[in-house]
Amino acid sequence: MHKKTLILTSTIRPTAQDIKHKDFATRKIETINSIYFYAESGLYDRIILVDNSGESVKKDVENSRLALCEFIELSFHTEPELYAKHGGYKAVGEMDSLNFVLMNIEFEPDERIFKVTSRYIIYNHDKFVKNCIEYSSAFIYFWPFRIRHNVYTSIYMTNVSQLKGFIESYTKIERLIGYNKPVPIETVFGMYLHEKYKSRRIKHKGLPEIVAISGTNGSKYSNWSWREKTRSIFAFLFGLTFEFY
Repeated sequence: MHKKTLILTSTIRPTAQDIKHKDFATRKIETINSIYFYAESGLYDRIILVDNSGESVKKDVENSRLALCEFIELSFHTEPELYAKHGGYKAVGEMDSLNFVLMNIEFEPDERIFKVTSRYIIYNHDKFVKNCIEYSSAFIYFWPFRIRHNVYTSIYMTNVSQLKGFIESYTKIERLIGYNKPVPIETVFGMYLHEKYKSRRIKHKGLPEIVAISGTNGSKYSNWSWREKTRSIFAFLFGLTFEFY
């Protein structure tokens, strides 16, 4: 049986210029609630919260609610100079967080590494886990494969070697696109996967059912908005989750 680790990427006190939802108290509560939600699901062997704004929730969480898995907290600061170098956008903070995890945590070669944005409650994450656990990694494309190389990074599954590849490719891809433009992490991952891996459609076709406030625009996610309904139609017709190996 493959070991399953969930990484929750967190910025409780954000400084990136493209984050609109900046209320510290609300973001902290959202983060704590998501830790409970995923820990109590019993799906993961361990959960790693990595916060790149130097904040900690260790004293705020009830350990009794984390009994079903190991909980690890990593806290550090993404330097303002790094944000400035990459246009001030939050994508570089996420890459910095993933790199910090790799520097501080040991992973098994075949370990299944799931990543979720820390404040997001994804109600159907269990379906995603169950549908892709036998594959080495799985990502959801925004649009049908070969049309647009952007993947859905609110939730995905990867492995340690692939994760290292993402981080190493970020600057290279950013250089191709241009430093003066925001380079979404969705684009970096999509371009890297398209270049390095063959893909095959697997059964999972639904999009994440997210309940959260978007960090980017400060609005509440609604799976029943016309935008999300359109995405769901594409997911149903084309199947947006792919296996990479």
